[in-house]
This record gives sequence, structure tokens and C-alpha cells, in this order.
Amino acid sequence: MSSSTFTPWIGPHYLEEGLGGTNLLVVGESHYGEEENLRSGFTRDVVRSKVYEGRKAFFTFIAKLIVGRGTGNYIPQWEREWVWDRIAFYNYIQSMAGTDADGEVTEQMWQEAREPFLDVVEVTHPDAILVLGQTLSSHLPDKIGYSESDEVETLVIDHPSRGFSCDPWIEEVRELVGEVDPSSVEEEESA
Repeated sequence: MSSSTFTPWIGPHYLEEGLGGTNLLVVGESHYGEEENLRSGFTRDVVRSKVYEGRKAFFTFIAKLIVGRGTGNYIPQWEREWVWDRIAFYNYIQSMAGTDADGEVTEQMWQEAREPFLDVVEVTHPDAILVLGQTLSSHLPDKIGYSESDEVETLVIDHPSRGFSCDPWIEEVRELVGEVDPSSVEEEESA
């Protein structure tokens, strides 16, 4: 992943367990912040602070989608962590897209992000990719895989930002990764 500025988050159970045996790579669009924050571990630090040390809607929506919780259904902290322990997450753009969410991604940023993304796919070797946003989807390579004959199943959903609802996407995410039930794992571990 030497071409990536931001190393992806890879949950501690991603490789050996995944989500019931499915390794899911979630791909977001970009980071926002000060340029001096450009460093390899930035994505990992953001996930740690927003999932394990805090509660940010974007990261909660992703966990709710994966476990199949619709609008108005609370997801407890242990389930959020369970999901993030088992997925990989990567932001496509490899530079800061402004200092806040109103920042702009340039055409050059899109072009420069292609090779690092393909490197991340090669390293994380996902079984499935969840793409967050139609704009992002329009800039991804036409074929995403590990070789000429191997293509990874990809699902594109609306970006989980203001006004986002998990409900329209739950069934499609379930088809992508299978039935995910963290409570059955918790019951097995406590038995």
C-alpha cells in the first residue's frame, strides 16, 4: 500500500473472521481536515476515535446497515465495535478534501486516487465492497478485482450523510454480506 497516503482501517477480526466469513471493504469518499494531519494512520485514528472512543452518525449508520437495523432502532456500543472489528474501511481520496464537509474533491484528486485504491483492494483482498456514494462510484475503476479474471462484488449505496436512512439499503447489504447477527456470537462467547 505504498501508494496510499491513508492506510485503511482493518479490523482485528477482518482477516480471520470477517462478517460470517465475508471480508467486507467499505469505501468512503474523502477525509476533511488540516493538511498537517496527512499521515498514514489518519484513517485508523479517525475510526478509533469515532467508533471506540465516541459515537459519530456516519460510523453508526455503517454498523446499523451491516447488522440490519433500520431507522429508529438503536445499536448498542458493543455491536458497533463488533462490526468495525470485522470490516476494512478506506477513503478513496488520498489528500484532504478541505477543512470541513463542504470541501471539494478535484478531478486531479480523483485521478490520483485510482492506483492507491487498487493497491488497497489487492492487500485487503475483500470478498465484497460497499461503496458509499454515487459520486464516488462514478470515479471507481470499471472492474475491481485481484486479477484479470477475478472481480469483487460491489454494492453502491447513497452516502450516509444528512438525511440518510438505512432502511432502503438493508436488504441489499444483507444480500452482499449475508445475515449478520452479532448477538449469536456474543452468546457463544459468554457460554
